[in-house]
Parts: sequence; C-alpha cells; structure tokens
Amino acid sequence: MIHRRSPLRAVVASGLVVAAAAAAVATTLSGGAVGVAAGAAGVAGASAESRNGDGPHAHLPLLELERRDLAARIAAAGPGETVHFEVSDWVAAMKNYHVELSPHELAVLSRGGTSEEVAAGLEEVRLAGNASVRAVAPPLTSGLCTTDYRTRKEAGDMWPGERWAWTQAMLKIHQLKGANNRSIFEQLVELHSTNAAEAHGSVQFLPWHYFFLIIVETALRAVDQYLTLPYWAWSRDALAPYNAPVWEDWFLGKTVSGQCIQTGPFVNFTTNVPVNHCVLRGFTSGPAPGGSMDFALEDEATVNALVADADLTFPEWSDTWEIAHGGPHLAVGGATVRGDMYRVSRSPNDPVFYLHHAYVEKVWRDRQAAQGASYSGTHRGTPVSVNDRLAPFDLPVWRAVWDRCVWYQPTTRSFPGGAPAASGRVSRSTRVRQSALLKEFFRSNGLADNVEKVDAAQEVLAKATEA
Repeated sequence: MIHRRSPLRAVVASGLVVAAAAAAVATTLSGGAVGVAAGAAGVAGASAESRNGDGPHAHLPLLELERRDLAARIAAAGPGETVHFEVSDWVAAMKNYHVELSPHELAVLSRGGTSEEVAAGLEEVRLAGNASVRAVAPPLTSGLCTTDYRTRKEAGDMWPGERWAWTQAMLKIHQLKGANNRSIFEQLVELHSTNAAEAHGSVQFLPWHYFFLIIVETALRAVDQYLTLPYWAWSRDALAPYNAPVWEDWFLGKTVSGQCIQTGPFVNFTTNVPVNHCVLRGFTSGPAPGGSMDFALEDEATVNALVADADLTFPEWSDTWEIAHGGPHLAVGGATVRGDMYRVSRSPNDPVFYLHHAYVEKVWRDRQAAQGASYSGTHRGTPVSVNDRLAPFDLPVWRAVWDRCVWYQPTTRSFPGGAPAASGRVSRSTRVRQSALLKEFFRSNGLADNVEKVDAAQEVLAKATEA
C-alpha cells in the first residue's frame, strides 16, 4: 500500500545512496547498468523467468543506440539536408531497453516505503538468489545508475556556455527535418499531443512525463552528448514570475502578451504543430507595472510544505501536484490569449514547457526523498501498480518511479526581490478565482477528470500555504 510515514533520510542531497543500499537497488533497477556474468555473486540463482523478458539492449541507457545513430546522421548532413528521424521509431525501440524484474523484486517495489526499506527488501531478494540477471557488482558511486548519469540544473545556475549550448541544440532539432517534413522538435511536440489522455489526469502523469523528457533530452544529446535539460524553479519567482531571469534575452526571451517571442535565441520561434504559427505567450515580461501574468503561482514555501506532507497518499499527492502544475501553463499561455502553453495540443512548442516539466519532476523526486518512493495502491477506485505499462512507451512504471540516472541539482539562485513573506502568498480568496480559471483550463483541454480534482487540490494547497 501507499507509504505514509516519514523516512529515515539516508539518501543524501546529492542523490547518492550508501554503498550497501546502492548495490542492492542497482542490482535490480539500473537500466543503464553494465551486466555481469550469470555466475557472478548474487545472481547465480536468478530465475530464467527473470531473464526472458529482458530487451536486447537492456544493458544500455534508454535509446542509446538511437541517439548514436541520430548523432551520426546529424554530423554527416549537409546544409539544408534532411535528417531521417521518426519519433514513432524511437518509441517502438524503447521496449528493447526493458529490464525484466523477478516477481520477488516487483513485490518489494509494490510495497513501497523509504529508500532504506526498499533497498533492504531488494537485498534480501538478491541474497536469496531471486534477483534479476541485470546485476552489477558493488561498490557504486551514483545511486541506481552506473552509466549515462545526468545532472539537471536550475536555469539560473547554468553557466552562460551551458545555456547557449542548450538553446542552440533546441534550435538545431527544430531545423532538422524528418518524417513528413516535420522537424525532430515538431515530432516530439506531436508525441505529447497525441498521447494527451495517457499523459494527464491519472497517477501516470509523472511517470509518463519522465519518459517524455528522457526522449526529448536524448534527442538533444544527439546534437551535444553532454547536454541535459534545465529546470525553472518558478516557485522561487512567485512574487513576480513575469520578471523571472528565464525571460531575459540570453535565454527564453522577452514577451508581449499575444505576440511572438520578442528577443533572444527563440525570437519569432515558429512551428507547424498543429498549424504554422509563431509561438504565442499570454503575458508580458519585465518588471511591474508593465510586466504581468493572469495567474499567481505557488511559492516555494507552499511547494516545500506539499513535499513534506506525510498524510497524503501518493495518488492524492500526485493529483494535487498535477493541478498545481497547471498554474504555469495558464500563467504563461494566458487565460485570455490562450497561447501555446495554455493548450495541451501545442504546449511543448514553447521552450519553457521543458523547463517547467523538469521542475515538476524535480519536486516529485524531492517528495520521494522526503516520503519514500511509493506508487502502488488505488487511484480513484482503480488499482495501480509499479508494473503497469505506460502507453505508448511499453515500459513499466517502476522504471520511472525508481530512476536515479537523473539528478536534480538543488538551486542556489537567489529569490528576485527577496524571499516572499507569508502575506504575499496565494490567499484563499485568490484561490477561488484561480479554481475557476483552472477548471476552464482543464475543461477546454478535454481533461474532465482534472476538472473534478481542482477544488480538492486547491484545499490541499491552501493548507500547505498556511502551514
């Protein structure tokens, strides 16, 4: 069942796990791990059942062969030359990287609990000879991951060269045409829009977007193998998100409500999803009174209180966080203009989408560190399990829930204008208005289940604000 009590915090801020726990968990979960011989210590008793379901590339990071192939094609392409890429091929290939866990391991993951409890349970499975063949030898130095370790930084903590490299890679995958004259970037946008029902409105919201971000990040790493997605800690900018550093010329660019992006690398950024248009934002950037947004964002203290709430089951927490994540979509897209970020069918057209969803995932990882990485249980009357398969990726939820190949570096960026005082946080009266806006946002995007969750989520967030 869903874990409810506070953890023993042996997982340190860097995401590393003490050697014994790391070895135990990595033995079963590291999709990028380097396999050892079947006769190696701890796996001699691995059952044939645990091996038969392994994909042919289970020993490699997700989509590593596809990344290498695309990188070679990009390097060989001449100016204006088409580079073959079909996102459907990448999605179909993901199952080739599947790591099959034994029933004993799945039982441990289904129980959930703190990292220590899960690691101890998996160690018992290993010592009993019932572990997956995807074992690796200790000691490890990077948690559950031995290869393809990725550090994602807050945008304000990136070096100027890192920001420049990311923007140039984003522009590159948008320039390169693939299937049906759609750029690599546009095909990734379409992957999100055509799977909107699978990606939203359920407890799979966070695992689904984990895989989506991995695909996007891997495509970027075909341009520059050292790149990772940045995140935008928008809760840190809650006092004036329209004046956040991400909107500067050197990054996502200034904006005027209802107009194309005004400045920066993405100036006049145009896409063909669903039709040819320049990316629109529904707010005006810059300091007040000129700068403004239609929607107030949750501040960092509220988000931290939500993370620390040990009384919420994971499905309850996930529902609340999904509703809260709608705030930046609404604020950037605009309740009146309804620009790209407002619409599920086109929100990934705006580069800020990826920074926003990376932060959404970061807060999920923070919650796991605080409350345990639980998942299985009941969501709105329907049983859910870490072994459920996510469409269209055909990979199990546990792969996303227990990932440790991605680490979110805590931000050291200062609060613009100072940390917000309690008096400046979202009031209950403001929440009444915002609830109506959120319901219309989800309703207009065809997410009826989320409309029903708004009031309950706003009550949880109000209590977190008052904590």
